[in-house]
Amino acid sequence: MTRSTGKHPTPSAQQRTAKATGTARPRVLLTPVPDGGRTQARAPARSRPQPLLPLDQIATEIELVELINARLRPSSSRRVGLPHAAMLRTLDRMEDGAGDVQSIYKALMDSGRAMVMSKVYRVLKVLEEAGLVERRWILYDGRPRSQYRIVRA
Repeated sequence: MTRSTGKHPTPSAQQRTAKATGTARPRVLLTPVPDGGRTQARAPARSRPQPLLPLDQIATEIELVELINARLRPSSSRRVGLPHAAMLRTLDRMEDGAGDVQSIYKALMDSGRAMVMSKVYRVLKVLEEAGLVERRWILYDGRPRSQYRIVRA
């Protein structure tokens, strides 16, 4: 067992691994409590996502990408780019702001945004995590299909 000579203890291997991989415990803030001056631990405040504006008011694709990034959790390591903005615009232009994966794919192809089907699924998953799109199950020809709809706040 090695001893540290400084004031601060040497971090354990588990702590070093957690810090390197980003799985360290969340930061805890200490706030004074009025009764007796003791401190009470509380988690840092999280900002609530802003309601989704009408997409007509968002002028550029870059602003849409920034909106998607702002609505994802801070710990999310998702890369968000122009395909995400194009998908959101395409969903907005569709009837009722909703559609199944096949109709979304066809609408993207018609608008000149060629995208592989697997990427369509990945982009929809990111938009769902951001809370901009919700997934519902509907019956189509007797079989369940997922339908994606823009969340309007």
